[in-house]
Amino acid sequence: MTVLRSAVGRVLKNFGVGPNQIKVCVSDGSIDRMGDIVEPRGVKLANFRRNPIVLAQHSVNDPIARCIDIGLDDGPQGERLVALVEFPAAGTSEASDKYLRLLKAGVISAASIGFIPLAQEPLGLGGLRFTSTELIEFSFVSVPANASALVTERRLRGKSDQALVREFYAALARPRDRAADLVKALALRARVSARGLQAPEPDAFALQADRLESRRADQAAGALQVLFAGLHW
Repeated sequence: MTVLRSAVGRVLKNFGVGPNQIKVCVSDGSIDRMGDIVEPRGVKLANFRRNPIVLAQHSVNDPIARCIDIGLDDGPQGERLVALVEFPAAGTSEASDKYLRLLKAGVISAASIGFIPLAQEPLGLGGLRFTSTELIEFSFVSVPANASALVTERRLRGKSDQALVREFYAALARPRDRAADLVKALALRARVSARGLQAPEPDAFALQADRLESRRADQAAGALQVLFAGLHW
């Protein structure tokens, strides 16, 4: 049996999202309108991460986006399961474009989860506490079962965030023949990451970064060898 339940809004580090992204909480452990509770810590994510599909109104015929990050977050109201959703490039899917526009405009603001119950216990008044579940998908919906199921992150917070991401992309686009150029790009990547912003990077850049960090480690090890050799004498 697959059970559909709503989700709540807020996510990750609360720094805002990119133009094709939305942040949302998919389970907060509160009692929904059906009188049930889905425990966030009991949600199994392994299979979902292998196919992190995001639907529209729970319709398997309307895949609109992918979840690129999901995990537990401790918020003011307690533990929650939060996710970062990324929509495909404009023109890939009419449905995706439509829902992204509606979400960014605030016309649609709710999410709902589809899961398989693995373990549950009576909650009272006919409700259930789902202590263990397997997440199948989650959807953006018009009307959620959970009254607080609202998206809270729709865009970058300010011009400084947008400028930082643009600067990072510009640094990736430039040739990095010198180590100094790569170091600058790495520093920008660190600032983007520290703000919780999303800026995907080409595999080639990631490989260069790994090589640079590896080379630095080798240089540090060599310096230590020289130091210890000097102390030995």
